Amino acid sequence: MNRRACDQVRSVMIALRECIKKAG
Repeated sequence: MNRRACDQVRSVMIALRECIKKAG
């Protein structure tokens, strides 16, 4: 897997987590 792709996935996961935190 590309390092850039890995970073992108990581950013998306973090954003999702933040969204869940706000919704929770």
